[in-house]
Amino acid sequence: MAHPPGRLEFHGGETARLFTLELNASLEGVLRKNLVRNEADSMRGFVHASVDGRPWSGTSWSRDTGVLLRELALWGHLREASRVAERLMALVRPNAAGYRMFPERFAFGEAGSGEELDGTAAVGIGLFLLWRRLPEHDPLRAAIARFLLGPDSPIAGLQAMLESRPLLAGSGEFGGGCYIEGLHCNSVQNQYAALALDAAARLAGAAGDPDRSVRLDGQARRLRQAIRTYLVEPDGTWRWTVEPGSLEPDPAVNGAPINAGFGGILGILAYQADLHGVDPRAYDRQDLAISRRTFRKLAAQPVRKALFEADGFWTQFEAAFDGFLTSPSYGQGYALQSMLLLDRMDLAARALGYLVHETAHPVEGYRIDRESPYWFYERFHARAARGRMDFDQGCGALNVVCVAEPLKVARLVAGLDDHREDVLSVRPRLPDGLDGYTATDWPVASAGRVVRCRVDFRRGASGMAFDLETDGSVLPRVELIAGGRRIRFTGTRRIAMELDGSPGEREGDRNG
Repeated sequence: MAHPPGRLEFHGGETARLFTLELNASLEGVLRKNLVRNEADSMRGFVHASVDGRPWSGTSWSRDTGVLLRELALWGHLREASRVAERLMALVRPNAAGYRMFPERFAFGEAGSGEELDGTAAVGIGLFLLWRRLPEHDPLRAAIARFLLGPDSPIAGLQAMLESRPLLAGSGEFGGGCYIEGLHCNSVQNQYAALALDAAARLAGAAGDPDRSVRLDGQARRLRQAIRTYLVEPDGTWRWTVEPGSLEPDPAVNGAPINAGFGGILGILAYQADLHGVDPRAYDRQDLAISRRTFRKLAAQPVRKALFEADGFWTQFEAAFDGFLTSPSYGQGYALQSMLLLDRMDLAARALGYLVHETAHPVEGYRIDRESPYWFYERFHARAARGRMDFDQGCGALNVVCVAEPLKVARLVAGLDDHREDVLSVRPRLPDGLDGYTATDWPVASAGRVVRCRVDFRRGASGMAFDLETDGSVLPRVELIAGGRRIRFTGTRRIAMELDGSPGEREGDRNG
């Protein structure tokens, strides 16, 4: 019998209640309305970017579908994730160079290829995360390995490009930017591609090809060094793009209204958690320092600073839309993920509160067409925009990426991290408004299988309580990081403990 997917329930006040409702309702909505689930449908597994005839309904965007695949795998919706993976691998075709590189989007029923690196990377990482969670003898597991490591694979395509150039050139919204055509060497795309190479290195090692694993790891390292060489501004923050030929910035591209102060550049930090876990100490130190400076620079920009201080609204575009637009993905979403990873819990509380309450109660005068008041939607308009701009719902409710990124926010808050082999790390980050959570049937990749766990973490005035129980399987190692402590457990099926509120670091092994 198939296991039920994982669920998260947050505890506390109204923010916790609404966040739980929104997560569950939005994911259910996407599975019901965006995903083609009919087993007899020739397009089974296709994910519509939006629903009900709104913009981009009838298309599947590679980046959006890739990050949804990531969340489906990590939340334990393995059947649905498998269908999405099968469709993505079936739709992509070899490009002119002979590699299966993904386009910005697929039209319903049409295969294709393209040059969008972030979409290619998102799909590659999502496939790897699913591969880790599939049973050893599932034929899809072998198919994913062949797809990612084959001679015409997207990974092979990235490797081939890096043989002759230090940076990768790609197109799309994270190439030159929205509405900007052509190929550009974008910092976000290149960092995401480096993560895809990391994933492939792990897969190659597990598949018994250590030589290729070493080559992939070396190329990822060299790519990161090239990003630091060419895609960092004089002030030590990330640069949006350079041009493929000169490797110099084009002021017309970087200074375009859609790119100036674009919050999407925080994806460089936020993406690290997709593969390297929720503890930034596992990230490249130089990259982390640059991301930290970039976050501070964005936070200090006048429009964003004023709107965030007013009600927790994080501007997605500093210049475009007069700074009055954000979204649960590249604006509010990436910023909130960055706040959590940087342990800026003061800011995270405000940002999460805004996301949760604005989802359920949009700004006065803004109509969102949706079946549920708890569905995430694409465009959030600042309250200061009333009377100063038209409210346009754009892709509207259940825009796929705008559901996937809040699901990731929830995972970062819970801090359930199994990226290391045979280790479950639990590092809760609870902003004010959340007092704890319960994870039910949570899938943990461990020792070549998936262990289902129930995890309960609570905090109160006198300290914290942590309970974990597996489905009967043994977790080789569990690591709890909370309250200034790091406590390790070995050979664990059941943990029940309370921590007082005293500060300090405590390390040690305990038998579970």
